[in-house]
This record gives sequence, C-alpha cells and structure tokens, in this order.
Amino acid sequence: MAIRPRIRKRVQAVRRAADGSAFEKCEECGLMIAIALFDMHECGENRREVKRFKCISSGKFENISKPVGSFEDEPRSPFVFFLEDFKENYGGNLVDASRICFNVWKNMSEEEQKPFIARAAVVDLAHNRKLNQENKSIFKVDHYLWI
Repeated sequence: MAIRPRIRKRVQAVRRAADGSAFEKCEECGLMIAIALFDMHECGENRREVKRFKCISSGKFENISKPVGSFEDEPRSPFVFFLEDFKENYGGNLVDASRICFNVWKNMSEEEQKPFIARAAVVDLAHNRKLNQENKSIFKVDHYLWI
C-alpha cells in the first residue's frame, strides 16, 4: 500500500501596499492606514471622533490608597519604604517625585539608609513569622497512604 501524498493547504499571503509596506494611503482623506484595518476605515462625514482618556491629576496625595490587608505585611525593599516617605513629603508631580527620589536614594550614604533598612527587616521578619505559623497550621497528609 502506497503512502498518500499529504494535502497542502493554501495560505493566504498578507496583503501589502504597492511599495511593500503594511500601510496604505486612503485616497479620500489622505491618512496612512494599516492594510489589515483598511476595510474598517471610515472617512469624511461617516468618521467618528475617537474618545481618548485624558488624565487629570489633582496633585493631592490623599487619593492614593494604602496597600490593603495582607499586602501591608509583605516584605519590601528599603528603597520602597524611602519612596513612600518621600512621596508623602513631596509636594509636586508623582512622576517627578519618583525620578528625584531615585537620584536621592543613590546619593545617600549607608548611615542615612539605615532607618529604611531596619524598617524593611522588621516587616520581612513579621512576614516570615506569619508564613511559619501558616505552615504549622496546615494539616499534613501522610503521603504513604496515597502511594
């Protein structure tokens, strides 16, 4: 019995513009549009305005929520503690605060970083204790019964 040749499926090639790019210029409005989306393009009177989200910053830091419940006790690096304190005292934009805070942290001596390192160690220790208590409370199944 002879082996039948495999039937090969035809694959549709990706459509391209005349110059080979994946974008084509609309003749009516002159916009460059992706060829894959060209059939959905609307121009002229049918065109709808796209609504974009515009972030309005109040500049106040009261809106920022603190970590909820168990996340507060999760271990964090000393830099994160410094960042939280810095943002509370900084009066400007949050993005600027992050940039400035990083540069300040890099230039701080180890003596200045010690309070934040200590806070991180305390939170890490509390987290490890909680994990150990959780491990002790878990009911251990005798795995020999399942073999």
